[in-house]
Amino acid sequence: MKRRSILLLSGCLALLAIVLMQAWKARIARDLGFYGEGTSIVVAVRDLPVGSVLAEGDVQLVPYPERYMPPRAVPASSASVVVGQTLGITVKAGQAILHTDWAADEELNKLSQRIPASLRGLALRVDNVSTFGGLLKPGDRVDIVVTWSTPDHVVETRTLLQNVAVAAVGGTMADGAQRAGSPPRGSRAGTVTVVVNAKEAEMLIFAEKQGEVTLTLHRDKDVSVAQGLTRTTWFDESAVKDLQEDRQKRPKDCVTILKANRGTETICG
Repeated sequence: MKRRSILLLSGCLALLAIVLMQAWKARIARDLGFYGEGTSIVVAVRDLPVGSVLAEGDVQLVPYPERYMPPRAVPASSASVVVGQTLGITVKAGQAILHTDWAADEELNKLSQRIPASLRGLALRVDNVSTFGGLLKPGDRVDIVVTWSTPDHVVETRTLLQNVAVAAVGGTMADGAQRAGSPPRGSRAGTVTVVVNAKEAEMLIFAEKQGEVTLTLHRDKDVSVAQGLTRTTWFDESAVKDLQEDRQKRPKDCVTILKANRGTETICG
């Protein structure tokens, strides 16, 4: 009888301990905000570096205690506004996406954002000829050629730089964005902004002051550099003849393009 009473008392104490434990856990959860009403917010699935354009696979909805929800977190009801936004900061995996995380339009449209670190953007004065009748576009690559008079009064033309990236043409940048205060689309560009290092910038500024700068256009995605270029000072009859013979001997480079009417056109040089 005594043993049975002890077992019964032990069972009651164990049941009481379980009840007290559950009550304690509920209190802790309530104090920490994990008990009661909650909501789902948008968080990063993986580390997202600054400049990332958010896609559906970059984020997910995660339940979050409403009491401790970040004040600028994006709720599930606004999840659709996240897709397509460009991040202005780096967001770590599992971190909440905030309304203040994406870059403002004025930040995205800054030309300085398109210049790689340690390099410089240099605006060259151009006319409608240098921009190929307005067909030169940001993202193209050009060679920069200068014609000037040397100290001994010899007029020469030489290629200063090759394979130079174009960051902007007039007020238009690589994705078609317009710089604030730039002329309307379709107007003639007065400048071409190229990406160079500081020493190259000095040389180009000097070249502009001393002579005339001309751009030659690379084929799309062509980053080749011509070897053996020398200055050209004057064409005598033999030099012209050699140039013509070399042109006849070299293999033809051709490109086939698709025309608007679905036909094709082959251009060879």
